[in-house]
Amino acid sequence: MSQPEFDQVLGKLDSLSEEQMKTIRRALDARLSSMAQYGQSIATDEVLQNRLFEAGLLSEIKPPIRVPTGTEQLTPITIKGELL
Repeated sequence: MSQPEFDQVLGKLDSLSEEQMKTIRRALDARLSSMAQYGQSIATDEVLQNRLFEAGLLSEIKPPIRVPTGTEQLTPITIKGELL
């Protein structure tokens, strides 16, 4: 799909009802899921967020939440009081 065609599809989203948008979302989720099962490449979160931002569908791109991997060295803290 060319960029003008893609932009045209995005422009039509404004005229859809909430239920129609949810139906489209479910269809897209199902297709992306089936693509992943067959080993086809799917855009990373970062690429997807950049595309949505450029299309004006996101107002900002937040940094990813950092999840501890267990390899960080944790420093214990001292707590006053009786042990539970």
